[in-house]
Amino acid sequence: ANTAFGRQVVNPSADLDEATLTKIAEMTGGRFFRATDAEGLAQVYREIDRIEPVSGDPQTVRPEVSMFHWPLGLALILGLAAGLAQAPLSLPRRAEPKEVET
Repeated sequence: ANTAFGRQVVNPSADLDEATLTKIAEMTGGRFFRATDAEGLAQVYREIDRIEPVSGDPQTVRPEVSMFHWPLGLALILGLAAGLAQAPLSLPRRAEPKEVET
């Protein structure tokens, strides 16, 4: 939302209605979990694994990290170096004045 001082930052997790979410979870046969840190999230995962165990090997998911900028930067630097190597390294010399014989 925009205000007179710019864009207002909204924190949706601060305004959670936990009582309503808990009631909805109970009415639907589920549970409401609130994890505010890594340990809390680990506890939620352990509880879910206890309630609904998964058969098979656990899979580790890693976030993808784009690394294209490293070779792109290297190509840019090498291209710039090649372009500079083709450019003249010094300014053209001024012509020496010739002596005129009279």
